[in-house]
Amino acid sequence: MVIMSLKYAAKNVLSLNSPVLQLVAGAVMISFSSIFVTLSSAGPTADGVYRMLIGGLVLWFLAKLRGEKFWQSWPIFALQLAAGLFISVDMFLWHKSILYIGPGLATIIVNFQVFFMILAGMFLFNERPKLVFIVAILLAMLGLLLLVGPGWEQLSAQYRTGVYIALLAALFYTFYIIFLRQSQVIASALPAISNLGTVTMISCLMLVSLGILAGESLVVPQATDWLWLILYGVISQVFGWLLISKGLPHLAVTLAGLIILLQPGLAFIWDILFFHRSTGLHDLFGVTISLAGIYLGFVSNVRTKSGS
Repeated sequence: MVIMSLKYAAKNVLSLNSPVLQLVAGAVMISFSSIFVTLSSAGPTADGVYRMLIGGLVLWFLAKLRGEKFWQSWPIFALQLAAGLFISVDMFLWHKSILYIGPGLATIIVNFQVFFMILAGMFLFNERPKLVFIVAILLAMLGLLLLVGPGWEQLSAQYRTGVYIALLAALFYTFYIIFLRQSQVIASALPAISNLGTVTMISCLMLVSLGILAGESLVVPQATDWLWLILYGVISQVFGWLLISKGLPHLAVTLAGLIILLQPGLAFIWDILFFHRSTGLHDLFGVTISLAGIYLGFVSNVRTKSGS
């Protein structure tokens, strides 16, 4: 009975039918990532390793219940390997930036990936967004700049380093999204769950290697930390990225990047609500402008990929 229930749940884990709704739901789930990292007292790399380990094992378990295969071809594995490499470096850098500038701002800056996604869509995938969509992107980016720009010269060296690290993480985050997307649109692509599970486990191994090279401990200090790490792995890596990876192949790269921009706006709100982040009017104005740009993007009737 239990096995039958698990199989039913596994088969219906991606029940949202609209690619846009899938990306929105996934972005909301992933917005809690920085909260889990902040609540955990484990080191930054350890957080990433256990997110990927727990998430990868759950994904493989779900894929097994659904009867999905785990191997298709070397070209697909090469895309999985690239995606795993880029997300592992992104996680390594992003977790460090959280220590320097806080969870909300670190997540917002990492999601400057939208800018890189636009360039990728234009130059790699020959996408030509409409003018109103470009205005939406610029509006969202202006909001993010308002959160970082004021008082830059007065910020500490560590704080500015955190900003730079987060921006670098954004670049790797962009390549992760692109290669994950490509692994799903290639001919004879693997099912979304087994594909993401393999990418996740690859990134776990790479994060372990990065942690060893950086001399960082992977020890989890307190028993309660496991609660946050399990939630981090299951909510963010399993359900969050499953929904995103399911919707990505059916949307233009630029639109996908804009929807995923929901994540940093919500992360900033969680930072204020849960950790009492000191927030001025210009911060709130910046978040508001970013969300306004996201809304404009939703209603701009952007061209999507065929089959969406």
